[in-house]
Amino acid sequence: MSVGGGFGHFDESSELQFGGPNPGNTGTTSGVFQSGGGLDVKIISAFKLRAEVRDFYSGVPQLNVDTGKTRQHNIFVGGGMVFSF
Repeated sequence: MSVGGGFGHFDESSELQFGGPNPGNTGTTSGVFQSGGGLDVKIISAFKLRAEVRDFYSGVPQLNVDTGKTRQHNIFVGGGMVFSF
């Protein structure tokens, strides 16, 4: 289990998808609250499988669309193999 906080930065493009200039802001920084957890499962003596999920609760990027929200959840799911020596 992990819990933490910090700052996050969204770097929006200065160009729109169709190639025109972006009329909005091109940088958003906000406070971020992070919580998550993981699991290691031993498969043989020195090897483990790892899975983890983290939620970064942050401000929203400037999307030039009013979504009515000021905060959003950014979910990260990861996995891998751990070798202990």
